[in-house]
Amino acid sequence: MKNIIWLIAHQPERLFLRTAKAFAKMLEKETNEIKIEILTTEQYKEKYDPSFSREKIFDLVKDNVIQMSQTEVWELESLTHDKNWLVFDMPWLFKSHSHARRVLEGKIGAQMNKRLAKQSGVRGLAYTYSGGYRCVGSKVLIKNLSELQTRKLRVNSNPVTQDYWKSLGVEVTNQNVHFGSNDPVLPEDIHGKDTTYIRYEKADAWLHTEHSLFLTNILASEKFFNTLSADMQETFKKIAFEAARLERKWSQEDAENFVETAKERNVPITELSQEDKEVMKEKSKTVYEKWSKVFFPGLIDGINKLA
Repeated sequence: MKNIIWLIAHQPERLFLRTAKAFAKMLEKETNEIKIEILTTEQYKEKYDPSFSREKIFDLVKDNVIQMSQTEVWELESLTHDKNWLVFDMPWLFKSHSHARRVLEGKIGAQMNKRLAKQSGVRGLAYTYSGGYRCVGSKVLIKNLSELQTRKLRVNSNPVTQDYWKSLGVEVTNQNVHFGSNDPVLPEDIHGKDTTYIRYEKADAWLHTEHSLFLTNILASEKFFNTLSADMQETFKKIAFEAARLERKWSQEDAENFVETAKERNVPITELSQEDKEVMKEKSKTVYEKWSKVFFPGLIDGINKLA
């Protein structure tokens, strides 16, 4: 029996743990040849490497020290130096979850993961969410774009994301935040976070924007994957596909439940007005003009055609 490690190296851990556990359960039904040990960062440090830090994750997967993990899709640019991975965070790109499914499960998603394995020694198996659509969770009530422009937001380090928020006149930072009980704890001078509902459940208020999708990828070591028989490789890919679909379904349900129960929890959710939405989409055109010259010719058009 092969014993392999799936390391949870991202917060909030509960979201990534459930995907790993779903995958492991499905694999157990298919074969008794492989046993997956699912570990959180602290468990891995305690058992294997006290010096581990999240920055090491790609090298450990590439070197087959760790066989499986998950990461945010845009972060794969730092592994491959392939800026096309940044495209998935483009604002207002995915018109619906079905649109995203056609992109992620179709030729575009497959080709990106194929390139990943060739470029890096890390294989992308299937695309997942980490809560679905991003909105703005905050410590203060933010009701519209004008109020948003007076606040400071924590956003990810994807330069596409940075360019988008700056195009709106919003002050942003990519400062790392502390997580307490799997929820981000924002410093006093940061008023909100560009994230998904279930990644910031303790936010005091939300501006419901749904301006981009929070995408992640199930990763496997290419060295490990190549030790598997052709049949087992197909089994891994099939199970990853099924686990990813299940995770995306859970994320959508979590978001819907969060919105439905927000009132009883005294968490105001303000719907972004159509007028503000149109202004934000119009301002995002400068981001598209810049980055369409960086990505593969026709990549954005190809994604749009699947809407």
